[in-house]
Amino acid sequence: MRGFWDAKLMQMKRQSVETFHRELKYSDVRMPDGSIYHEPREKGVDVRLAIDVVVLAYAHSFDVALVFSQDQDLNELVETLRQITHIRGYWLRMASAYPVDGNDGIHGAEPIPIDRPAYDACLDTRDYRPAMAKTEAEAIRLGIYLPASLPFNPPRFSN
Repeated sequence: MRGFWDAKLMQMKRQSVETFHRELKYSDVRMPDGSIYHEPREKGVDVRLAIDVVVLAYAHSFDVALVFSQDQDLNELVETLRQITHIRGYWLRMASAYPVDGNDGIHGAEPIPIDRPAYDACLDTRDYRPAMAKTEAEAIRLGIYLPASLPFNPPRFSN
């Protein structure tokens, strides 16, 4: 997956999108059977987003922060924008755009439900995997790549 996200972020940068990325960290968790499980930890991307919104709010760079998320960790950001509105004396709001899937948008934000066709139209369907991963996936799909039948353990390209 690393190659996928590196390629996708690079494409976004070429399109003048400001990107942010943080390495995924893992914690070792001992399982009851004694084995070790590498549990992924949150990366704090929601915190980075909230900081960016607050900085832009103080710079009076927007009137409405439109966040495409259902992450309830961001509901504190809604209240922070209300406080900045009172402190700075200009109108600020936060809207939450989200697919209509039975879940709510960010609590306290202006809801902007998106129907499935509109949501799907926003998805980037390009395949950013490295060429070898694409070849491997196609060979698996065709049933001609069977690593279990080989006398050695071939490298994996899909991760």
